[in-house]
Amino acid sequence: MRVFSLLTDTIQNGVVEVEFHSRFQIPSFQILGLPAPEIQEAKERIMAAFQSSNLEFPKKRVIINLSPASIKKGGTGHDLSIALKILSETHEEHAWEEQACAWGELSLEGDIKPVGRMAGLIEMLLRKFETHSPLLFLHSTDYASLLILLKWRDQMGLPHPKNLRIKTVERLGDLLAPVPEHPIALSDLALLPRTRRENQYESKLLSLSPGAERILKISLVGKHHVLLLGPKGTGKSESIRWYEALLPDSEPTQSWQRILMGERRGFPLDFSPPVRRVHASIKPSHLLGSFKERGYQPGELALAHGGLFIADEFMEWPRDSKECLREPLQSKKIFLTRIFGQIECPSDFQMVATGNLCPCGGLPPMFRTTPQSQKFKCSCKPPQIVHYLSKLSGPMLDRIDLTFVMHDPKSNTHSSSSLTRLRAEIEKARVFSMKHFGALPSELTPACLDQGPTFEKLLTEIMSLRTRHKILRVARSIQALEQSETLKEEHVFEAKCYRMPEIGEYYAS
Repeated sequence: MRVFSLLTDTIQNGVVEVEFHSRFQIPSFQILGLPAPEIQEAKERIMAAFQSSNLEFPKKRVIINLSPASIKKGGTGHDLSIALKILSETHEEHAWEEQACAWGELSLEGDIKPVGRMAGLIEMLLRKFETHSPLLFLHSTDYASLLILLKWRDQMGLPHPKNLRIKTVERLGDLLAPVPEHPIALSDLALLPRTRRENQYESKLLSLSPGAERILKISLVGKHHVLLLGPKGTGKSESIRWYEALLPDSEPTQSWQRILMGERRGFPLDFSPPVRRVHASIKPSHLLGSFKERGYQPGELALAHGGLFIADEFMEWPRDSKECLREPLQSKKIFLTRIFGQIECPSDFQMVATGNLCPCGGLPPMFRTTPQSQKFKCSCKPPQIVHYLSKLSGPMLDRIDLTFVMHDPKSNTHSSSSLTRLRAEIEKARVFSMKHFGALPSELTPACLDQGPTFEKLLTEIMSLRTRHKILRVARSIQALEQSETLKEEHVFEAKCYRMPEIGEYYAS
């Protein structure tokens, strides 16, 4: 009987085959294959569980090898597979399967404990056992989680393991007992309820100003990165709550990748698009994650995959933390290089950043463009303001699609924003974009953007190709929002106005 377990210490979940050997020598128990300390300790757990379950442990020299032996292995889920392999070799009279997979932790009393990682188990079965899945031995809690994940994949149209059979076991002795199998029939399972995040905010949101509402719709239509600047009391935090309420659903593949990464951090199952809020004390390692010999631990940028990444007080972030956002914002991936190798992790999110315009948190004179904004004061001197705004480097600003200065202290009385109305407008514009462009505006390639009108007169002073393409992508979002069949000059001009000027231009006069 071949026994398999789950390899969780690599960037992609793999399979471990448990091999057994014994010979007549002084009784001992040895585990090979680069086991981590918790697997070395499994020897005592397994022998105690055998004794508590009235099962005889082999009075020989027992050697267990976890193949492939070149990859370090950790976790307590291998306990059950090792015990199953020992039982299959010492109880040959039992009718064993040709192949089996076991995943669970053993207690000293012989009870089996759930260890999770069901999404990784499904991924392993899909990649390693395409035609015929082995018989699975799982705890009933893990079995329930597995059913939820399988039904979700079925609803989303993603492939799932075929001919899957499962035996739920609560104690070690159940491996020898005639426990009935549970064939998986996804059609018999109830549909998973789909809830909208907006239900949490329906009665709590304040209305937005026309400008903030316009930025909200454009950014959500095209999935653009946004930087909201302004003094306190102008609605930056309220705008973020609107983004959370109106965040569209993730793509099924993005949701699955995020579930796999969330398992590595011990997060519970959650199929809604993620919202990760990060404050100014963040370090680059917290954003990118860690890559060590025992695998990859995802950071905030990977956990925001397919959802919203909120960067509070972005101007106060350490410079190295801000600059490590460059690659994910541009390529939607994270690359980490360490002495153990290099990994690539998906990180496709929408960023909404907030910040002030000067150290005192007021509104500098050059931003007071409306009568209402004249009520704000600023005690900073021009060199202080220039130094503060220069914390955002040019390459970083180049990767932000929309910048909006909020300077109206009474913005929440100007309009009656509605979640239902805004969601309908955004979804209608997204449908228009997919029909006419074949993708969301932020995902359009440079070749696709260059096929249409270039509007050289409006963009002649912009030297950066990345900035030009950003403006054209935002203009496409405005076009989709307006349901216009052609891209017009006013769309490009409005998109250009949302670019943050160079710091020196504020003092050109």
